[in-house]
Amino acid sequence: MLHKKISLHGLVVGAIILIGTGLRLFLIELGWPWTNSDEGTMGIMALHIAYRGQHPIFFYGQNYMGAWEAFLAAGIFHLIGSSLVALRLGTLLMCVLFLVAVYLLTRLLFSRTWALVTLLLVSLSSAYVMAQELRAIGGYAETLLFGTLLFLCSSWLVMTYQRELPTGRPFKRWLVYLSWGLVAGLGLWSDLLIAPMIVASGLLLLLICWRELLKVIPVVCLVVGLLCGAEPLIYYNLHAAPGQNSLQVLDALRGSAGEIYRLPAMINEVRSTVLVSIPMMTGEPFCPVSELAFISPSSPHTLACSLAHGGWSLAYLALLSIAVVITGYSLWLVWRKRTLIEAGSVSQHELRSQLARFFLLVSAIMTLGFYMFSEAPLTGPGIHGRYLICLLTATPIIFWPLWLGIRNFKRQAHFSGRALQILCSLVLLSFFVLSLVGSLLAFTEVPGAVAMNQSDAGLIQELARLHVKSIYGSYWTCDKIAFESNEQVVCAMLTAQLQVDLVGHNRYLPYVVAVEADHRAAYVFSTDPEQFPGPVQSPYIVLINPHMPLADLPDHFGTNFTRIVISDYIIYLPRV
Repeated sequence: MLHKKISLHGLVVGAIILIGTGLRLFLIELGWPWTNSDEGTMGIMALHIAYRGQHPIFFYGQNYMGAWEAFLAAGIFHLIGSSLVALRLGTLLMCVLFLVAVYLLTRLLFSRTWALVTLLLVSLSSAYVMAQELRAIGGYAETLLFGTLLFLCSSWLVMTYQRELPTGRPFKRWLVYLSWGLVAGLGLWSDLLIAPMIVASGLLLLLICWRELLKVIPVVCLVVGLLCGAEPLIYYNLHAAPGQNSLQVLDALRGSAGEIYRLPAMINEVRSTVLVSIPMMTGEPFCPVSELAFISPSSPHTLACSLAHGGWSLAYLALLSIAVVITGYSLWLVWRKRTLIEAGSVSQHELRSQLARFFLLVSAIMTLGFYMFSEAPLTGPGIHGRYLICLLTATPIIFWPLWLGIRNFKRQAHFSGRALQILCSLVLLSFFVLSLVGSLLAFTEVPGAVAMNQSDAGLIQELARLHVKSIYGSYWTCDKIAFESNEQVVCAMLTAQLQVDLVGHNRYLPYVVAVEADHRAAYVFSTDPEQFPGPVQSPYIVLINPHMPLADLPDHFGTNFTRIVISDYIIYLPRV
């Protein structure tokens, strides 16, 4: 075994994964992407797990999104210490495992060559997509990984299923059933965005392996894995106060059905999803969109940007539609002859692979449908586009028609066949080139991220010089500064009227108690006008940004405070 040669294919796979990993690690080391208080909250949780022995079930202040990333980061903190880079190493690890999993899934359902091409497509992507993969704000990196692992497990079980299994084989299958249940449970705890992946991969299992699931041991393995993975979620909801269980909270966040299902709202939902959310989350590299420009780059609304977004979405949705037609037709051709198919035959293998591909498409369509008809594309199609992250798992099947066209028309001598092959080749090459361009454009955002990091560091140093340990501020200042200062500075969030917010976005209430008890607590505000918007369209923005104009602040604080301007922040220090 020690002298077994690694194939050229294996070397190329390793090289692509290494390049994708190295690219992301390099960007993390440079301080990209922009950090924010959502990530700060996750960092605070990791500090409390690592050094205080706490075991939070959910992201502080939200009882529906699990603390998986915080526990993973806490382990890394024990190894190399706490920092923003260390916090993101956990999401980087999950991203690397996703690359491995998507390669194995594509190889199982398609071919080695297409698996290689798919790996190349997902290893490089736009700045927006990589930011969602790397930023430790909870729910996204793990949903991407767990969703892919669910289909890898279910597809392997389906592809290897036999009515009469050889001796010694069942133990391996039981282990995979256990793994599927464990991953599904962890995914549900982490973020219910994974639900379409669980439903689709679960239906695939039931359709082919139903006889095996009538036996005790496979069902026990699956259920035990599910209960172990989802144990924190189950425990919380069994003890939740009325109206506070995870499903009710998510339903409230989804918005009023009476509003989102009215025709004008539905038209806006579809338009925003197609023109903003889909291109953002599937890798369109130009014209980033963010309703909160101070936490990520945003481009002006121009005709060129609309054309870029619309063209990308049109191509993506066309490929998705073609994949549905091709997969559905191929499945029908094999399915109608299923009674004549012999066990272990090539036809049986083809039927099962087509079924797995079909359910992978089902998961993508469910993800799009749930997102499109919700409040998310109405209130923030740019910042909420990350809810479509499960679409990345379906990359192998969505782009498969292009590879099919290249392969099938490769040897065609007539003009139409050669033209289709050239067209498919150009489209696939275009997607790859745009992914590469998107990866390179991420480096243009590094100076802005570095400047923000330096501004935060300058604020923390100034607060230390002033011996200030407690501050009041906006949401986007509070938990970010608390984590970056290693809790040497704690913060309480203010409402628009500069009163302590006791309702929603003070994630960790002990901070509020500590700040209010400190008579030397200072007020800290960003000088970025985007953090103090005037008219706002999004309820999301209203909740988390005090919008008192900066010009009114001196009058509000009067002569009882010393005004200090440091970097991009204004400090109002009480005169004691």
